[in-house]
Formats: sequence, structure tokens, C-alpha cells
Amino acid sequence: MIRLREKYKDIIDNSFVLSKEIRFTSPSAAAGFVGGASLNGNDYWVTDDGATLGQYLTEEPLPKENC
Repeated sequence: MIRLREKYKDIIDNSFVLSKEIRFTSPSAAAGFVGGASLNGNDYWVTDDGATLGQYLTEEPLPKENC
């Protein structure tokens, strides 16, 4: 992750906000870039209502009549 942060240092501002999009190979790669360590992206990323990415991806979709 240190190498990636060094590689992209020109697009990270003083508030640690990216000025351009970066595509990562997985949610864990993106989490590691942000967190600065090896992290499980399915546990690290959380929706506004508190569900982890892993929970969000495994939830059963609502039946059409409930949408």
C-alpha cells in the first residue's frame, strides 16, 4: 500500500482526498489503500445504514411487489 500511495501522491490532496478516480482490483485493495494496511474490503466498507459490503452483497433482493 505504501508503494501505491507513493505512486498516486500527485492526486492526493492535503485533506487526503483523491482528485482523480483510481480503479482497484478488489474491495480489499481499495480498503488497504485507504486504511494503509491489509484489510478485508467486505468488512471495511459499510453502507449508510451500517451493513458491511459482505452483508450487502449476500442479502436476498426484495420481491418486486415490495419495491
